[in-house]
Parts: sequence; structure tokens; C-alpha cells
Amino acid sequence: MGEYNFGWELYCYKDNKIFPLGQRITYWKAEYEESKTTYGDFVKIYRSEGKYIVAMPKKYISAEDSEYNDYPDYLEGTLVKDKNMYYFEFPYTELPYYKKYMNGDKKGDYEELLKNNFTTPEDIVITEEGIIQNDNGEMIQFKNITEVINRIQKSKLFTLKKMYQHDLNQDGNKDIILAFKNNNDLKSDDHKTLVAPVILLIHQGGDKYKFFHNEKIYPSMEGFFFKRIAFKDNFFTIELDTEVPGNYTAEKYITFKYSKNKIVLHRFGDITYWWDERKPSNVQATQKDFGEILFEDYDPEKINEIIYESRKI
Repeated sequence: MGEYNFGWELYCYKDNKIFPLGQRITYWKAEYEESKTTYGDFVKIYRSEGKYIVAMPKKYISAEDSEYNDYPDYLEGTLVKDKNMYYFEFPYTELPYYKKYMNGDKKGDYEELLKNNFTTPEDIVITEEGIIQNDNGEMIQFKNITEVINRIQKSKLFTLKKMYQHDLNQDGNKDIILAFKNNNDLKSDDHKTLVAPVILLIHQGGDKYKFFHNEKIYPSMEGFFFKRIAFKDNFFTIELDTEVPGNYTAEKYITFKYSKNKIVLHRFGDITYWWDERKPSNVQATQKDFGEILFEDYDPEKINEIIYESRKI
């Protein structure tokens, strides 16, 4: 964190689990910058009335400095001051399993979060650009699938195109796959017209599902549109097509595989049928060509860079 300041993290250990309560940054007072004193020599931690309190004497550190604003992820805990002490208060009435910070740092146990924290359809957040903000793999709880469908359609950007049920993770229970269409005419300079959600709800028992989504598969800048989804065991293929009158028609086949709690791109196919004397173009690629790409990370532009540019197509 720097030569004269230190960052510290506060955790709570309870029921054989560790919960991240928060983190903070504090500067040493000038007279202690080069001393052998460590914060372990003077920091005290108390528990009182639903909160943990980290106490530090003012003589050692400064808790008020404009430079702290450069570290927004390290300003957790309510600061309380008295004559000689700084107190940082962290509530523990609701212990978090996992915390994600603006700088990309992650603290805690994400798997425990998924098992114990549930969102609802009302918690699904869609930006003005048509991108779902919820983390992929998070747990969602609902009684009826219409709750999810209505929440997506409430944005006015999308309408359900097709719903499928198939046992993707091969656990004997049907999972739910939703494909939406964009309600707007495609415009290359308007991002919200170039996206449409494909949502996978992997059944976890009862009314709980793991929630996966991707909005970039179609229509995209290429103007491909949804045709159907085909299933076989733990594989599913999203089929797309497009047409440029007088020039060509084209089809895409994008196959994903569910394996070990991940959904990965398995195979990619792009066939173009020219309207002149040229033979059809047929591009096929596998993981040997593009490596491991998760369902939520699939992006047509990135695929084009990997496959077409490497092959000079």
C-alpha cells in the first residue's frame, strides 16, 4: 500500500467459516514511520452491540488524510473519534461470505456465497445498454419462471423468443434456458440494439437455480439472428442465421458444454452460402483453436479475432 501507510483487513471466524467484514488504510504518524513499532503492538479489537470495533491510539496513526480518497476500497468501517483514540466500527449482524471490490480484489468464499445467498428475479439489474449486471453463477430463487421472464421484459428492450427445458448438468432435473429477442431495429451505432440475453438456469434443487447469462451472442454487429437451440446430453448448440439479399446467406453454430459447474465453448461453426458461383465458406473451430472460453465470456468480436485473423480468412 505504500512506504508509510498500511492496509488492514478484518475477518470474523464463526461456525468454522471466515467472513470478511471490511478493510481500511491508515498512515503512520511521522515520528513512528521509521520505528520498530508495528500495529500489532497497539491495535485492540472489541465486540459490542452487533459490531466489531478496531481501536487505535491517535499517537501512532492518522485516520484522516485527503490521500485516503485514492484508496476507495480501503475506506470501510465507520470512523468514530475521541480525544486520544480512533475507533473503526464494522457491523456483524449480517456476516458476508464474499466481497468484491472496485479494484477487482475479492475477499471471502464465493462458493459459500453461492450456497447461502440468493437473489430473486427482482434483483436482476439490466443497464440502459441492455447488459445484465448480475454475477454469473449466482444463486437465484423463484417459484415460477414467469417471474424471471417478466423481469427481463420489464426493461422494454427484450421479448422472450423461446424457452427450453433440458437436463444440462445431467443430475436428473430439468434446467431452464431462455432466449430473448431485441425489440429494436438493429443499428450499428446503438449498442442496445445489438444485444439480447440468453439465460441458463441450472437447477439446484427446490426453487433454487444457478444463474448464467450472455447478451452478446446475437444479433451483434454482424446482424445474426436467433434460429433455435439444439440439445444433446450436456451439450447445447445456439443456431443463428442471417441474409444479405443479393450477396449471401449465413449460418452459425455455437456449441457449449456443461462440465464441472462451468459452461465452456466447445465448438464453433460458420457457413456462408454465396449467391454467385463461389462455393460455400465453411469455418469450423474447436477448443484447440480458441482455448477455454466460458459461456458468459463469449463475444463474437473476440472469436473473429482468434479464428479468422489467425487463419487469415
